[in-house]
Amino acid sequence: MAMDVNTESLIDNGSLLFDATGYSIMETELGGGLSDDAEAAVDWFLTLTLVVKTFLMGLIIAASIFGNLLVIISVARFRKLRIITNYFVVSLAMADILVALVAMGFNASVIIFGQWIFSYAMCDIWNSFDVYCCTVSILHLCCISVDRYYAISQPLMYPMKITRKKVAVMLANIWTWPALISFFPIFLGWYTTEEHQLYREKNPHSCRFVVNKVYALISSSISFWIPCTIMLYTYYRIYEMASRQEKMLLKNADAALLFRQQNQRRSAEMEQHQIHHIQQQNQDDASITTAVSAATNGPNSGTLPAIQVTKPDVLLEVNGKAQQQQNGTLISSSPPPPPPENKRISAGDRSALLESASDANRYQCRDETCSNTPTISKDSKHLQKIRREHKAARTLGIIMGAFVLCWLPFFIWYLSVTLCGDMCYCPDIVVEVLFWIGYFNSTLNPLIYAYFNKDFREAFRNTLVCVFCTRCQDPREQQRDQLAALGFHQQQQHGKNNLGRLSVASAENQTSRTIRHSSGDTIAGIERIDHKRLSGVAVQNL
Repeated sequence: MAMDVNTESLIDNGSLLFDATGYSIMETELGGGLSDDAEAAVDWFLTLTLVVKTFLMGLIIAASIFGNLLVIISVARFRKLRIITNYFVVSLAMADILVALVAMGFNASVIIFGQWIFSYAMCDIWNSFDVYCCTVSILHLCCISVDRYYAISQPLMYPMKITRKKVAVMLANIWTWPALISFFPIFLGWYTTEEHQLYREKNPHSCRFVVNKVYALISSSISFWIPCTIMLYTYYRIYEMASRQEKMLLKNADAALLFRQQNQRRSAEMEQHQIHHIQQQNQDDASITTAVSAATNGPNSGTLPAIQVTKPDVLLEVNGKAQQQQNGTLISSSPPPPPPENKRISAGDRSALLESASDANRYQCRDETCSNTPTISKDSKHLQKIRREHKAARTLGIIMGAFVLCWLPFFIWYLSVTLCGDMCYCPDIVVEVLFWIGYFNSTLNPLIYAYFNKDFREAFRNTLVCVFCTRCQDPREQQRDQLAALGFHQQQQHGKNNLGRLSVASAENQTSRTIRHSSGDTIAGIERIDHKRLSGVAVQNL
């Protein structure tokens, strides 16, 4: 906003500096009895003050232009930043650059030179652009808050409600409607009083922005009070919904953790039960072997009892498929019913397989852990999207807070000095500070992005490296390198998983061969014993 005063005091004899908006910055009477030392001290103080002001204003203008250009270039270079919300951000950066170039630039010239050094028409152009650019910047922040509100309150309907076409229409309105309270009223003379119009006719080289009460109320309402009210309401609602969703996410996370712990405890109990079952069957097999030995070596050994010998049935799980050996025939089938973690053995030498079953379970657990690559389900994608929306809302909430702190003092002064006139007099230096605090909001926005948004921070770093260093990498090449590194990592992880599966399969095959070998030896031994006993019976009969 351009400076707005109602005082029309002119400075006569010997004024050192005169603010072109009507403010007397410093008034000294050169012929009024001051000594040479006092005059030198006053000159030194004025010069030092002017140097400090020039440095600070130049720093704010340069930082605003540089930071907002960095936002535009980063969004243009990085596809990751080309989301709908950042369309508003890029447009806001353009508006802030205009604020720095036009509003800050002309205001700084008035403060540095102490008078308006441009033409009569340029005064109206400056005042119009000052009101226009500041209003456009504020309306962008208002639309961003509405966009975030829909993104969090209606995440499923948001892509259908906020489309690129609707965003383009909103941006067109943002850049068009502020002209109705800036260029038209100022160039047509509707904004000011009759007294000020007469004053401008007599003093064409004076650039002062004096407004009437009606224009002050309408312009301040459209430029600040209505957008600020909308932003406060939307961010309050966003805060409520974000807190509710955070509690829901924490509750779901606790439930998932509890379910995972119960599942792990159930799996451990099942594993212990199966191992105990294998040990029990091993003891039963030992009892059967003892009974057979007693029967063959007993007093009735001349009569061979009827013994039916079958090869043991072995059920193994190799690489996720069940392989069952029945009477020497290997049968493959689909994965066995749960639990698939441990091997089940129906008969045979179970003591040889007991340790193998436990090892296989450990291998399988490791394999499950290793194979747990970042496979994102629809629910986890939805949760990640909600978290990103909350982070964006938090960042933009900080931007809105900075906006209120920067512009609220100025608009309070703007209304009060217009409504109550000379009764609400404010020192010149305070008015200058209020203006530049409001302008400083255009410099703060890129700094907030860089500090609170990781994507913008990385994009800024990469862009600055490209500008100031030779190590510049195209974003597409960087994305390809990241994808290649991710693919190499996944390939390494897949190799580890295959190695674990091969280890389990090798152990299972070795165990299967051991079972078949031991089972064959057992059957062959029994057959040799039976053959010898039958030969002895035949000799006795002879």
